[in-house]
Amino acid sequence: MAFCDAALAWRSRPFLHVTEEAARNHGIAPTTLTYGRAAANVEAIARHYRSAGYGIGHRIGLMPGNRPAAFLHWVALNAGLYRHAGNEAAIACDP
Repeated sequence: MAFCDAALAWRSRPFLHVTEEAARNHGIAPTTLTYGRAAANVEAIARHYRSAGYGIGHRIGLMPGNRPAAFLHWVALNAGLYRHAGNEAAIACDP
């Protein structure tokens, strides 16, 4: 998976930056999310979906708006669930 490969290679590098203007417009904190932190968030989100019974073949609609959470949920659903089709307990982006 491209995201997992990048997260493993560049854990401490910036992945997603929320500017002060964007943060103000969306009512969130300005921040820079590293690949490592994004991977941890993606795994937690994917684990939540898996524990709720979602997996390959399910259709999930999202409406989180244009904010970091939207992208992290999208990655979790596309990388996390597919990587763990058998609901293994491993971290999605560990080698």
